Amino acid sequence: MAGKVPDDAEARVILCQAWTRMGKLDKVKKLLQEVDEAIYGMSMIYAKMGDICQRSGLNQEAITFYRKFLDLNPNSPLTKEVAEKLHSWRLQAKGSCFGKRRCRKTPCP
Repeated sequence: MAGKVPDDAEARVILCQAWTRMGKLDKVKKLLQEVDEAIYGMSMIYAKMGDICQRSGLNQEAITFYRKFLDLNPNSPLTKEVAEKLHSWRLQAKGSCFGKRRCRKTPCP
């Protein structure tokens, strides 16, 4: 993308609005793709913290972190792996997945 794009979200909205009015939707799409990549990159901390908590025996905390990652990244390449981790804990919890809450990405039998 030619020129520096501001990091401020509101400035990016204004820039996209201007590009849309100018018919430069290709620039809007590219900027939004960069935003998606940034969100994915930053949200990886939730998946990593889920792993750290899981290894430390902090299962409820791990579940919370994994769910947050899934909420932010419903279509990422890592989504299936994280959802499978959550689903595997179904056997450790009473009743359905995680007590009364069901898995979000993988249906429980």
